[in-house]
Amino acid sequence: MFTRLFYFGLVAVSTLHAALANEPPGELPILSLPYGRWRAAKYDRAADVYTFRNIRYAVPPTGPLRWTKPVRPKIPEIDIQDGSYDPPCIPGPQPEGFEDPSYEKQRKSASEDCLFLDIYVPGKALRENGSDKLPVIAWIYGGGYTIGSKDQAIEQGIYDGTRLVQHAAGNAIVVTFNYRLSVFGWLAGTTMENEGLPNAGLHDQRAALEWIKDYIHLVGGDRRKVSAWGESAGGGSILSHLIMHEGKTDPLFRRAVALSPGLSFPVDRKGMVEDQFRDYLSKAGCTGKGVACLRAASISKLIQASHNGVGQVGPTPDGRLLKHVFSVEMARGKYWKHLDSLVVSHVFDEGGPFIRSNDTLTSLHSLVQSLFPAYAAEAVSTLADHYNLNKPSYESVKTIGSKLVRDAIFACNIRAIVQGYPQRSYLMQYSPRAATHGADVAAVWYSPALYNVTIPLFAGYQSYLLSHAITNDPNSLRDQALTPPTIAWPRVAGTDKEKLRNVLNVGDTGYQLIADEQVLKSSCDIWQQVLLDATRQGGYL
Repeated sequence: MFTRLFYFGLVAVSTLHAALANEPPGELPILSLPYGRWRAAKYDRAADVYTFRNIRYAVPPTGPLRWTKPVRPKIPEIDIQDGSYDPPCIPGPQPEGFEDPSYEKQRKSASEDCLFLDIYVPGKALRENGSDKLPVIAWIYGGGYTIGSKDQAIEQGIYDGTRLVQHAAGNAIVVTFNYRLSVFGWLAGTTMENEGLPNAGLHDQRAALEWIKDYIHLVGGDRRKVSAWGESAGGGSILSHLIMHEGKTDPLFRRAVALSPGLSFPVDRKGMVEDQFRDYLSKAGCTGKGVACLRAASISKLIQASHNGVGQVGPTPDGRLLKHVFSVEMARGKYWKHLDSLVVSHVFDEGGPFIRSNDTLTSLHSLVQSLFPAYAAEAVSTLADHYNLNKPSYESVKTIGSKLVRDAIFACNIRAIVQGYPQRSYLMQYSPRAATHGADVAAVWYSPALYNVTIPLFAGYQSYLLSHAITNDPNSLRDQALTPPTIAWPRVAGTDKEKLRNVLNVGDTGYQLIADEQVLKSSCDIWQQVLLDATRQGGYL
């Protein structure tokens, strides 16, 4: 088996470089894999970047393969693929308050056959056969684990890696990929544990990272220098990879950029999570029939059921891949210890967009109550007291609710991860125009050609991240010739204090180092303790 794969690798390299060396006008290089050949979809001459589009990394997860581990293709495709087949994964309902104009396009074109990846390769990586291999950036998109794709806003340059490769002076490769969403990627509970596969979306992400490990050398990439980047659900996914199998499994990346890492905390997989699964089973017309019925059901019925109040989805403890929720595993020290370094960030206002105009202290109290099993009433009481949900406060409901959501879903994940890697973490706050959740994505994927104007702040921001991916240090290659100028960014300090220090604030007027007023030890200690207590009370610890 190993000999066969090595043979195919040699064929792929020679084919690719031969195609480039003798490239006739209009001819694009071909990537040869053991299971097919993909011609580059385009070449950007100004950027000197080749784009390989929609390379299949797993067979369609349909029928009996629904809710199973992704399977690497084995039978070679006869024809050369041009990358034009590109359905996104099937989304769930659009999250309230986060209406995305690309959602309808995704919904209409989506398919279960969606496990594809794109590669953005600098021309020099293909021309310089045998030269040093390049660092790789693997992007995991956000969308609440229920919407999104590698192509969701590619026409606007979002998730198009061309500019990143160009800004890196051709010294990095970018890979983007799809993963299963909503009920197709994240159904969990004890029935799914016994009959299917919880966290299928996380397994898809792992399969894409395995593809990078096995094949990225064919386009000049170094599998030992992979950086995982992700925002929101993508950032939360990165944290989840670090606690796989209680931190014993190599996540297949050495560096990470986790922007607004979003994770919920389904501590009661045998109760609340299983109830959610059975509710979906009923809505899909499969009451009492289990996963086999779902696999046999029509796709239209499964989609309709997913839009009928399926509840929160995302990485969920299953007793195997993920033993406990993220905060609990970090408290137990059960995480991968061997990252080179990581960048973590939050925006100025993470929680505000999640609070409705008609929310009251009573509705916020009900929200907290809905997140915990009945046996964890003390957790609800502790949190209600901490956020003043039981009595009038000088703060507005909007302010209280924003803090509650910020801490629960984002800030305390950040606190836990930087405490886990205190000597290897860089922390950032993104705050131009009091930025709300998701605003930093535009800076990550910034391209002057798309904006028709140069935005130095975005260019500087991007240079920090690229420097980190290439050198393991956000400072060594940061762009220092900009106005406003970038500044030296030290590793985070004060991980045992109320406020984290050496935090890079990216604001309207430029960059400065601050003490973080949002990722607070007092609040995150409470969250970690109530989650530990609820996990113990449920008999999971």
